[in-house]
Amino acid sequence: MARQNSAHGYVREVGGEVVSSVIAKTSIGRIELYQRQCQPRLEWHFCQPELTLFWHREGFNRMRGRLDGASIDCRFRGQSTLSIIPPESEIRVEFDDMQKVCDYAVIFFDPDKLGIAPFEVDKARLTFANEILCSVLGELFRQSEYPDDLFQLFAEGVALQALASVGRSIKDACGGGAGLSPRRLRALEEFIRLNLMQPLTIDELADVAGISKRHFQRVFRQSVGVTPYHFLLTMRIEEAKRRLARPAETITDIAFNSGFSHTQHFSAYFRKMTGFSPSEYRKRLA
Repeated sequence: MARQNSAHGYVREVGGEVVSSVIAKTSIGRIELYQRQCQPRLEWHFCQPELTLFWHREGFNRMRGRLDGASIDCRFRGQSTLSIIPPESEIRVEFDDMQKVCDYAVIFFDPDKLGIAPFEVDKARLTFANEILCSVLGELFRQSEYPDDLFQLFAEGVALQALASVGRSIKDACGGGAGLSPRRLRALEEFIRLNLMQPLTIDELADVAGISKRHFQRVFRQSVGVTPYHFLLTMRIEEAKRRLARPAETITDIAFNSGFSHTQHFSAYFRKMTGFSPSEYRKRLA
């Protein structure tokens, strides 16, 4: 088993025996190509400081284990052989039903050189497809039989194309642009509406959107124009307005049923956002 550990908690442990390997250094990172004996299974423990792209070229069928503490179980089908691991994410898995020899490529993108990339990757993508990227990586494998100066030049182009493909993949996963897709926004609104009385957190909203907390906060504001907290507060005030039209419901009940834990907080926010106290607003409805 190959091992690489550090005092920073980074680890790279791979089972099996290396049959062959080629390493190419580029201006934005490092490309490693491997052929490894691995039957019947391969254990893998990985956590590195770089954004990393894996291409499970041949010999892989199923991957299961844990990624940042969450359980995963993925199969490599057709062209779905690529995975993106964000910096400092920890993945510990076992590959099942392995062929005797497997081929794979790894691209480690230098974090100091990623200023050229107009995107951030903070959530893993496992077993996805990209036909063009697999094609250029396949050609890189063929070129690696002659690792001369031209091979290094070829690797430089592949690294840049891989970085662009990673960015496109991440944007497509978020709805094809910089913000949240209409489908995800509708799902968020419905979730908030059904859970207004609960103390909702950014972590919960990010989980509903299917993206990381940091990325969610950024793209939500791009999509809606306000922060998630302000959006949640607006929905609670709108619910309170609707309830104020019911004469039998007290101000205290309305505050609680709209998601506010204290009547004073409710009244202060209501006046700030409408210009009236809840009682004044109710009188205007009469």
